[in-house]
Formats: sequence, C-alpha cells, structure tokens
Amino acid sequence: MANIMMTDICNLRCPYCFANEFVNKDTNEITIENFQKALDFIKTEPVAKVGLIGGEPTLHSKFREILKILIEDKAVPLVVLFTNGVKMDEFADELSHQKFRILVNCNSPKDIGQAAFDKMCRSLDYMINERYMKDRITLGINIYEDNFEYDYILKLLKKYNYDNVRMSIVVPNTSEKRNFDVKRYFLGVKPKFKEFLYAMLSNNILPHYDCNKMPSCLIEDNEREAIAALFRQKQEERREQKLPPIPINMYSSSEIYTDMATCQPVIDIRQDLTAVRCFGLSDCTKVNINDFKSIGDLRMYYLNMIDSIAAHAGVSEDCLKCYKRKTMRCTGGCLAFKLPQILKMQEQLEGRDLFLKTSD
Repeated sequence: MANIMMTDICNLRCPYCFANEFVNKDTNEITIENFQKALDFIKTEPVAKVGLIGGEPTLHSKFREILKILIEDKAVPLVVLFTNGVKMDEFADELSHQKFRILVNCNSPKDIGQAAFDKMCRSLDYMINERYMKDRITLGINIYEDNFEYDYILKLLKKYNYDNVRMSIVVPNTSEKRNFDVKRYFLGVKPKFKEFLYAMLSNNILPHYDCNKMPSCLIEDNEREAIAALFRQKQEERREQKLPPIPINMYSSSEIYTDMATCQPVIDIRQDLTAVRCFGLSDCTKVNINDFKSIGDLRMYYLNMIDSIAAHAGVSEDCLKCYKRKTMRCTGGCLAFKLPQILKMQEQLEGRDLFLKTSD
C-alpha cells in the first residue's frame, strides 16, 4: 500500500504529529489532476491499495469527489482512510462502500479537547451502530510520552466490543528527538507500555504494532513469554466460551509476541507528486514519482538507497554487534533514529561513485 497526502490542514494539534514538517504549515491540498496521477502511479502495483492521509484527509475541499473517483475505479480494491474521526460521519454514504477501511487515531480528551473527543465518539457511534462498519474500522492509539493515558481508548474498545487495537510508539518528529538516546527513549515508555499491554490482553484485546516497534533487545524473553502466555490463556477462554479466536499472524513483525522489529518503506506521496519513504525520513528521501516507472521501482529505490544503508548503521554499540540487526530481524526502532548515520553513509557512497567515474 502507498499513501496519498490529501492536505496539509488538520483540525487538531496533536503534540506528537508524525508529519509536523508539513501539517498546518500551509493550506496545500492535492488537486484532482495530481490525485489521479498519484493514483495511476500506485496502480502500477499488481494489487493497488491506497491510503488517504493528511493533515486530516476529510478536510480536503473535494474529498467527496475523490471518494467517488476511488469507488468508481475498479482497479483499486482497497482504500484505507487515516483519520482523527471528527468528521468521518459527514462522508458516511461514500465510506460505507465495501472497498473502504478506516483507521481512527483515537486521541485523548487531554490532547484534543473534550469537544473534539465527544465529536469523534459521536462519529464512531454513527459509523458503527447506524452504518454497521465495525468490522472495517480499526481504533488506534499513539504512544508519545512515558506516562501516556489509555483508559479512554480501553473504554471505547470495550464499548464497541473490539478484540484488537492498533498501537504505535510514535516516531521521532524533531531533530532533537531523532538525536535522543534510543535506548532511553524506549525504556522511558516501557513500564507504562507493559501496563497497557496487560490491560488490553486482560480485556481480550490484542494490540498490534503499526510503526516504531520496540527493539527486540529491550523486551526480555521472560517478558515476551509472559505476554504470550496471557494471550494463550485468553484464547483458551474464548474457545471455552465458543467464541472465535483473535486472529494472529505468527510471522508478522507487528505482533507483540514475536522478536522481529523490522521496518519497510511506507511511501507517502505529497500534493506536488514528490514522495518520501515515510515522514520520519522525509529529510533525505524526497523524490518525484515522475522519475520512476512504477511504485515497485520506487520501493526498490528506497530499499537500496535507504534501508540497505540503515541496516549497516546501529543506534548503539550493542546494536552494531547484534545478530538480529545483522540478519535484518531488528532495525533498532524507527530508522529516523539513524538519520545522521544514513546521511553520512550516503555522502561516503556518493564520494565513492565519483571516484569510480573519474577513474574510468
């Protein structure tokens, strides 16, 4: 899947915003013409899955028209809307089409204000209870501080009888945070994070990582086994109650009980048709999609020019020696933590290329 950034405008001011380089810095929104070009580029994939991001996508002045374009395009089987949920109910007629999925980033009332939180809840009520979209809506939480709140989302998950939740330890969104001690960054949030995991599992809710998974070395084997044991217990209780098991993927790095902590190019396409590997690495990955034949080629470009370089960079001495890093089972958290090393190694490679050219 690749994402199209609909607009820079957002109706919230989340302190952790992963796209803070762009959001609310301007009023840019993608034109219909450029949206179609970006969509055609994504459709060079065998299965074209499209994400709509922002800012807040629902604030695009022609959002309804764009949704209709996607509905009518038979080459697009799946569209995921990434939204704060405040205005999604206004587009219920379009979003209730079978090809749409919605990920609602559920922010706490403390972060977005009680009025916005209440509006999000009313939107959820309508989309789930009136439009019967529960199975196509995922609730998510973004963990951005050591003592984060989660009671509010637990209440929502229980209210709508969800057995899964998307979670992300937010990516570093400023140069200061990117240069922060990575181990200390994760260890700071770990105590509350473990409490959150146990609270979710105790309520028969399985959390899945979205981005910036905690490095393997920071979760001890006994901790991982304790989490897995609790999950197995809850699965057994569901079996005894004749409930279906919570679906899992034993080989996915997004699962909480695996020791894999990897990262793949996301590909976010901006309004001017420049793309970035992800917003965490927007400083060094901006390219124009017109310079590539297909989105597959663009993904390979990022794997070659960014991911392969990042695999040789560690965020600590222990990381450099780690077997899981060497075998690409762990990236040491978000690649943005390695941005200084990535840029330095890119310069060295460019210098080597120059030497090879001049020596011919």
